[in-house]
Amino acid sequence: MRRSFSRLGFGFGVVAALALGLAACGPKAPAPLSPGVFRATLETPGGELPFGLEIGEEKMQGADGEHTHPVLFLTNGPERVRVPEVKIADGTLTAEMPGYENTLTMQEKDGVLTGTVKILRKHGEWKTLALRGERGETHRFFAQADAKPAEVAGRWSVVFTDDQGKPSAGVAELQQAGALVTGTVLTPTGDHRFLAGEVRGDEVLLSRFDGGTAFLYKLKLTAKQKELSGHVFYGNWSMDAVQARRDANAALPDASMLTHLRNPGARFDFTFPDLEGKPVSLSDKRFNDQVVIVMLGGSWCPNCHDETTFMVPFVKAREDKGVAAVMLMFEHFGDMPQAVQAVKRFQSEFGMSYPLLIAGTSDKDDAGTKMPQLDRVYAFPTTLVIDRQGRVRKIHTGFNGPATGEKYTQFQNEFSAFIDKLLAEKP
Repeated sequence: MRRSFSRLGFGFGVVAALALGLAACGPKAPAPLSPGVFRATLETPGGELPFGLEIGEEKMQGADGEHTHPVLFLTNGPERVRVPEVKIADGTLTAEMPGYENTLTMQEKDGVLTGTVKILRKHGEWKTLALRGERGETHRFFAQADAKPAEVAGRWSVVFTDDQGKPSAGVAELQQAGALVTGTVLTPTGDHRFLAGEVRGDEVLLSRFDGGTAFLYKLKLTAKQKELSGHVFYGNWSMDAVQARRDANAALPDASMLTHLRNPGARFDFTFPDLEGKPVSLSDKRFNDQVVIVMLGGSWCPNCHDETTFMVPFVKAREDKGVAAVMLMFEHFGDMPQAVQAVKRFQSEFGMSYPLLIAGTSDKDDAGTKMPQLDRVYAFPTTLVIDRQGRVRKIHTGFNGPATGEKYTQFQNEFSAFIDKLLAEKP
């Protein structure tokens, strides 16, 4: 099972030891796809989307003794995503992204990587992005940093506008060290996870590829460095216009006020098949007199990965006290066997003890139809908390994870206190 925070530091010693071993052999060029650090980029309509990529090796104990196994690390600012499902055969490296159906394939010639990343989208559609990498390069966007970068650190109120002219809100929280910028953008559906980039002149560039999806921000400073404008590119499938202004008090709507029950007095229930096809209902005996956490999500959803990273140990630590959980999976595949396959990969990654049910497809309108007691499904994930009497006591939309820093800590503390309060109530 993956541990979220181990991703931030795991692998440095392995790669460093390998680098020393290679250095001891003299200036001989490394063999293709041997351990090393690369500056990798994905090709998008907005230009190059850079991220850090490392090829490493880990020792593993097998039936025939100890042997080494290739592993990848994807780096975005402070986050290092470990990708252990890696194979190298006939000069080609193939990696399966942790908990996703997404894959990365690449080859190396003369220190240059070429390949593709395939990302699963709605309705089972695959999007393919061209991959390129340069061995030994570690910069993000620019090989030489701006000596006098503009200051962009702080909080920004953001408005996204899609290609239909529909606006939506966000809050950017950025940190800066010289020309280097890290941070994230919070939205009502969840944060944009770990973004990393640079300031150069009036340009602000941020990117992320963590195995789940790909983001590229291309912004420009205007109006005496008090406003930002430009675009965010989501892989090669869509983009939004972005307008932002400095605002230390910028905030999002209350996440508990975006989705409501149509009839708060009615008993909340559902029935969906588990991964073996057996029906599971909220009215089943296993949930009687329990505080039940119901999560609506999907294996394709990065914010759902963050929520599950938090929820698995949280639930396990409280099962003996009366906490139960169930996750309703809304997958990109409408085909049941394909959906089950995707969910089993997700389950294997996180090792949850609670059931995962195949509830529908990754369309919010479809999810709303499958959950008619809700007035709408605004986002994946959406989380409901049901008390021992079977009453819905909280509906939380979206999830802001580790990249949001204090917001994530605040959520953990408040959620823990709320669940403990419900546990103290009599059945």
